[in-house]
Order: sequence, then C-alpha cells, then structure tokens
Amino acid sequence: HVMAINENVRNSGQGGRQFRFDVLPAENVAQVDVLKSASGPGAIGSDISITGYRPLSVSELPHYFRTEWEYQPLAERSYPTISAMTGWRNHDETLGILFGLQYRERYHYQDQYQTWNWDLNKNAWNNSQLDDDLLVPSNRFALTNEQEQRRRRSFSTSGQWRLENQNIISFDYFLSDLSIDFNEERLQARLDAEDAVFSDPGFSGNALVGGFARNVYLQSSLDTSRQLHRNQLWMTDYEWQHGAWEGSVSLAVSSAHSGTDKPISRTVINSVPTDLNFSAPADKRILRFLPGFDPLQAENFVALDLLTRRDIQLQHNVQSLQLDWRKNLTVAGLSSWKSGFSQVQQQRRYRRQDVALSHTEQVLLVPSLDMSRNQAQPFLSAVNHQSVKHWLVPNSRLQQRFDSALTFPVATEADRKNSYDSGENLLQWYNQIDFEIGEHLTGNAAIRHSRLTLSSSGYEADSASAVSYQRNYHYWLPSLNVLYQAGPFWQWRAHLSHSVSMPNYQDLTPGVSLNSTEGVFLASAGNPRLKPMPVDQAELSVSFRPEEGVRYQYSFFVKNLQDYIVSESQPQLINGENYRVTLPVNNGKANILGHEVSYDIGFPDWGIQTTATVVHSDVAHGDEHYPMVQVSPVSLAGQFYWQLGNTRMQWGVSYRSDYLLEKGAEGVADVYVKGDMRLQAQLSWILNREATLSLTGTNLLGSEDISYIRSSGKKIYHSLEYSAPRFLLVLNVNF
Repeated sequence: HVMAINENVRNSGQGGRQFRFDVLPAENVAQVDVLKSASGPGAIGSDISITGYRPLSVSELPHYFRTEWEYQPLAERSYPTISAMTGWRNHDETLGILFGLQYRERYHYQDQYQTWNWDLNKNAWNNSQLDDDLLVPSNRFALTNEQEQRRRRSFSTSGQWRLENQNIISFDYFLSDLSIDFNEERLQARLDAEDAVFSDPGFSGNALVGGFARNVYLQSSLDTSRQLHRNQLWMTDYEWQHGAWEGSVSLAVSSAHSGTDKPISRTVINSVPTDLNFSAPADKRILRFLPGFDPLQAENFVALDLLTRRDIQLQHNVQSLQLDWRKNLTVAGLSSWKSGFSQVQQQRRYRRQDVALSHTEQVLLVPSLDMSRNQAQPFLSAVNHQSVKHWLVPNSRLQQRFDSALTFPVATEADRKNSYDSGENLLQWYNQIDFEIGEHLTGNAAIRHSRLTLSSSGYEADSASAVSYQRNYHYWLPSLNVLYQAGPFWQWRAHLSHSVSMPNYQDLTPGVSLNSTEGVFLASAGNPRLKPMPVDQAELSVSFRPEEGVRYQYSFFVKNLQDYIVSESQPQLINGENYRVTLPVNNGKANILGHEVSYDIGFPDWGIQTTATVVHSDVAHGDEHYPMVQVSPVSLAGQFYWQLGNTRMQWGVSYRSDYLLEKGAEGVADVYVKGDMRLQAQLSWILNREATLSLTGTNLLGSEDISYIRSSGKKIYHSLEYSAPRFLLVLNVNF
C-alpha cells in the first residue's frame, strides 16, 4: 500500500514525492525491498517496499529492550534512544499480537557558508559597475549556524488470526510523532544597498568570486520554529486459499500531517554601514568573509529591520484498496496466473500564512532586549573570518516581544496564492503469468492497465480568482522478467518494462512565487498542465559463483523518459510589472545508461562486499544537453566485517561523485554538488546469549557538503555545510 508522505515544511520546499524515512523507526522494519524495475502488481513506477513484523509471520516472536546513547562532538551533546518490542501467540500459533514502543532523541549541529541564486547581474542586485551578463549572487552572502533538536515517539501493533481453513485475518496500526526544534543564527551581508560602492572585483570566467564593498549593511538574524510530523497507518487484510486458488483483499488508510507547531519566527537587526571583503573560489578552498567592524560590539547593530512569522500546515491522506488472486497451473511451461485490482486515492492540502512588520527603530540594548552571543564551536575551518567566529544575534526574549504584534489574521490574498490543493486517483488492473521452461529458465510476463486522474486547485498570481484543473490519463504497462540458471556457477537475469514517472505535487500547482528582493522581477511557478513521464527500461545482469561464499556480478541497465520535465522561463505581467517566470514543462527527453559491478566474499568469520556503479545520463532540451538532476556518474561502496569469538568489527565506506543538484533557467547558473566520501565503523561485543553491546561511529571523516556553480569550466562556491561525526553506544537485550 502507498503510505502518506511527511515533508520538510521549514523552507517551504514541497516536492511531494520524497518519503521521510526518519518517521519510521528501524526497529519496526523487518525487510526492505528496493524494486528498481516496474512489476505487474507494483506501483505505477518502481517501488520501495517496507515490510513490518507480524506475529504469525516470524519464526520466533521478538522480545527485546534496546537503549542507545548518541554523542555529537561538534555540539558536545549526547542523547538517548529507547525501544522495546514484545508480543504473544497461543500454543497452536493461530492467534498472535505484537506491540512496539520507541523513543529517539537526536541533536544536529551544522555550520554553513552560503550565497544565493547565482544569476545575471541585470537580474540580481545590478551593480552598475559590473557587466550586465556577469554571473553574481543575487544579493547575499551569509554565515549560518543551525541547531536542531529532534524527538520521535512511535507506537506500533500488529495482530493475526489463522482460521481453521488456514485463512488469515491481519490488522496493523502505526503511529509516529516527530518534532524538530530549530534555532538558526545567521550573519548576512546584503550587497544591494542603494549607496553601496563596489570595487576590486575578482572574476573567474564570467562569474564574480570576490571583491571589496563599502556602505554594506550586515544583518544579524535569529530564526526559531518547531516542526511537527505525525504519521498514522491503519491496515487490514484477509488472505484465503482454496485448492489451486489463493487470494487476498486488503484495505489501508494512512495520513501524514506536517506543520509548524510553533510558527517560523524571524528577527533581523541591521548594522551600521560597513566595509566587506569577501571571496568564494571553490577550487582554492579559501573563503573570506571579513566585515569592517567587530560583530561582537553591540553598538554596531543599531536597528530592527524585519520581523516575520510564517505558519505552514500540510495534510496528506491516502486510501488504498487492493484485491489479488492467484491460481496454480499445471499447463506445460506455466506455473501460475496472477491477477488483481487496486485503487489508490490521495489528497494533499498545503496552507501557508505570512505576517510581517518592518521596523527602523533603534535597538535599546537593555537587559530585557539583550542580544545573545553564539558561543558554539569555531565556524568552518575553511572560512578565513577570525572576527566572526562568534557574532551577536537577537535572543528569544527580543523575538517574543514582537510576536504578540504578529498574530495571523484571516487568510489574505497573498496567503491564498501561497496555498493549494492537489489530488490523485489511480485505478489499476493487472494480469501476470509465471512460467518455467525446462529446468533452467523461469520468469514472468505481466500487463497492467492504469487509469490516472490528477487534479489541482489554487489561485493565480495576478488575480484573486480561484482556478482548478483536472486531467485524465490511460496507460498500458507491460513488463517481462527472465531468470536463466546456466548450471551451478552462472545465472543470467533480464528485465524489460514500460512504466510512468509522476510529476511532483508542487510542480502541478497553479501558484507563482515572486522574488522578495526589491527591484528584482523574477518569479517561479507551477504548471497544472504537466503530464506524467512515460519510461522504458531494460536491464541485463550476469552472476558468477566460482565457489561457496564468492560471487561476481555485472549489470547493464538503460532507461528512456519521454515528456521529461524541464524548466523554462517565460515573460509574464504580474501586478503591473514584467516578470521573468520560471516554470516546469514537458519539453525534454532523458536517458540513463549504467553499468554496475559487484564482488562479494563471505565466510563465518570475515567477509567483503563491494559495488561500483557508473552512470551516464543525458537530458535533451532544445539545443541543450546536460546530465539528469541528482544522478551521480560514479558511486562506490564497500564493506568489510571480521569476527573473532564474541567480538565483531565492521567498516563501511562509500563515495559519490559530483552531480547536478539544480538546473538553472535561462541566465541562471546550474548548481552542482561536489563528490565526497563517507566512512563508518562498528565494534560489537556479545555479552551473553541475550545481550549485545556495540559502539558505532558514522560520518567519521566529517562531512563538508559543498555545492557550486560552473562558470567557464571553473567551480565557484554556492554553499558549504559542515557536519561532524556521530557516535552511538547501543545495548540490546533479548528476553
């Protein structure tokens, strides 16, 4: 069944198709299957199938208590996790029930260096001393320290009853609450002041990478909020068997709510005019952000600039019905026939409200309005900014003073334009034949018919008129899977299928988001006329096992996507101004060609697993060709384990090469993510038959997540984020 989706409502980034796995405790998951290829009874595209525990489906009931302590060195904090599961089933194993409880607390600390929206100078802050076609950050550089405290509470139960005729009735319930408290402190330089004077620019290709600016205003800001994510799932099914026939009927209802339990509050304090020396060349790994005064001196921050609050509420509901039946066949070459019907209905409701006050009053630094000094660890080691290792930021008392004046009124026209509804109704019917030809060849062939209805509603950008759209689509989706066991050492697999990839919900909305920078007439919009993207895919793999415990495997795969969604810019008159609006359209074609090689060797006391993947992707849009977003050309992974007596050690390493993060529209720079390597290790001790103690270190090399733009073949910093290693001490007791 399809689960409802919780999302990140912190930055209003509502893609709508990315499941938040952090709402699911790992203890609830019995098995995860990643199905890269479309199948007969599967989703409209490919699946990630998560299976939970059921009392009659496990050989032994899990009874355990587990506690973890996680240490975050950068934040110098540790937090607990507690989980337990138990259950009961009768002597005949015809009736059983399971219960699980989990509580997890985690602290996340992250340093960032950021620039915004690399665009043409004429579309950004437009410094007249620079060429109009020079790529520049829109108007801001910033140093940010973000702290998150996460708490997840979850409960699950599952019950099964096996009737006398071996038919089974099952029910499942799952509830998860995830709260995230944010505290984001930022020192930001705005380069778009009317009297700012820019000199000594540094260039790389056609991009600005540094310079000296006078009469620049720094802004010290504090953002606080609390996100709340609640996920619930109710599911029941009945499985039956009668002679050569077997089948099931299953019903699931899931809901996901994501919202700002405490609205996002932002308080910004302006500085006196100052000088700023900055540079951001990624290749040299030297960053400079040097204000002309000491940010520790309170008198340098003199006026409240902006006070805002934002409330976001998102509700996603899914109802799913599935009927499946199967008949075992005795016809030569055919082993079974499967057929089924499913209906999935989804409703998504996104609401946003904003309220703001603009102040120019002087800040009185009396005790009740004091600003706090960030006393956290030193900032990014790559950033040369000795004077801003700590800076003054507004404290929560100052923020709370103005919150009473920032109450949310009835939804305004702007609020309505920032809100939308969307829906999806999918009806599918499939037939699948499983076959066996001789002793070595098995497989299945399937055909699905899918009827899809997409709907969306919202408000247009240049009027208060509500609009709604509905589109209907029909698809025939075939698939073929073949397995050939060529003797005891060789195995061949082949797959062919036609499926459909869905647009993100946010891309389907009719709304338009306008740039907030004064005098910059840029906007982004959705497109309710977007179509799903048909996908043709094929895969061939061969596996060789020369001896017990040793395996070599090679896979070749290809995907072709039609009506691929790309970004285009169009002029549009909004509020009497000519805006350049970027919106998604079905005007591209995309293909992926990949190779994967793996080597595994496993013995009782040691083993190695390695995988290497090379992928070539290409998007054709007009005369342009570029790689697909978020597809790495090279990925490597390796794991080593070793065991001696009651001690076990594991090492894991992974590498991901540079990839395209965001494709810019006309005149806007593309954003790439720099490749990096991750290392983790675990040391475990078996204390006795029932108890295990383990120490796990993740992200041991530290993580500098770097994004950059490319200009004339060179890399220019877009943002840099640093996260420290984490350490877990885990005690697991089974009883």
